[in-house]
Amino acid sequence: MNILITYFSGTGNTSFVASRLAGRLRAAKPDEGVPAASGHAVSCMPIERVADRELTAADLVVLGFPIYACDAPTPVYEFVRRKATASRTPADPARPIPV
Repeated sequence: MNILITYFSGTGNTSFVASRLAGRLRAAKPDEGVPAASGHAVSCMPIERVADRELTAADLVVLGFPIYACDAPTPVYEFVRRKATASRTPADPARPIPV
């Protein structure tokens, strides 16, 4: 399984958590509650660096972000809108959005 952990981090805290999660998934053993995690490819990057090919190649996308006044930050909304639009093709309009 190809896992993409992507995040927006205003102060660095979400970046820290995303990196720790990626490290734990990479180091996990199947008997630790993550089935066959050691066989997974795990990528971790900020939303600014995520290209469409990373999203289409991912089997699982984890999106992390801080909460600002009970809402997601504007860059997160922009990322989701941009990537949701890019992920749909005329040949396959019903394809699930990988976000």
